[in-house]
Amino acid sequence: MSKRYRIYTLAILDGLAEEDFHFRPKEKMEANSIGWILWHIAEVTDEFLWGMLKQNPIFPFGHSHLNHPADKPYPSSPELLKYLESSHQRYLDWLEKVEIADYEAKVEIPGFAPSTWNYLLLVLPIHERSHAYQIRYIRRLLGKPLPDTNAQNIFKNWPGQR
Repeated sequence: MSKRYRIYTLAILDGLAEEDFHFRPKEKMEANSIGWILWHIAEVTDEFLWGMLKQNPIFPFGHSHLNHPADKPYPSSPELLKYLESSHQRYLDWLEKVEIADYEAKVEIPGFAPSTWNYLLLVLPIHERSHAYQIRYIRRLLGKPLPDTNAQNIFKNWPGQR
């Protein structure tokens, strides 16, 4: 599921210019840019892994996206996409190695509510999917057409989808 959501996220970024990644809708309302959303997706994935592996945070841009100075530009789209991909790959690598005996067992990760394995294995893909739809919305605000790819139809026949 995580790989499918990533395909969708990358598909809706296709054809965007660098300035599109930094556009903030209704700036006075402090809406987030596509760049901020991508940084957020990657960092939440890393935060999950730091908690699971009991590691100290390592911020690739020197600080969390939540502490980014308002007067400084975000990293470039290639830098953000590289971070997005590397955090996702670390998650997939971890997922391949993890052995879960009881999917209903309680798991506690700093920064996340106490949960079961079932929930935790769904939370990151669903988190990315919800933010991918925010990116899609911003793309439309920019007047950019939605990409005509098969990736847009990934969820077409899933329960609850229209």
